[in-house]
Amino acid sequence: MNYRHDLLRWRVQDLDKTYEELAKRHPVSSTSICDLARGEVDPRASTIKAVFKAMGLDPKYAMDFTLRKSDFRRAVLEVDVTAR
Repeated sequence: MNYRHDLLRWRVQDLDKTYEELAKRHPVSSTSICDLARGEVDPRASTIKAVFKAMGLDPKYAMDFTLRKSDFRRAVLEVDVTAR
């Protein structure tokens, strides 16, 4: 499945947290976050949705290839994922 792993990678950098720190706060593994951000897996839609939500991203952007990097902030939900 083709998805916006570049958006996930951007979000990890934006949050300035390690994969392990992010996984401790959310119901997904650090391996899942890392693998999806690197684009090295063929995940199920449910996995993509879970990781996008855990990272504070709107899952509707997971496959929106019209979204430019300069507009990635539009994909961020109003939820503070670092507070969980």
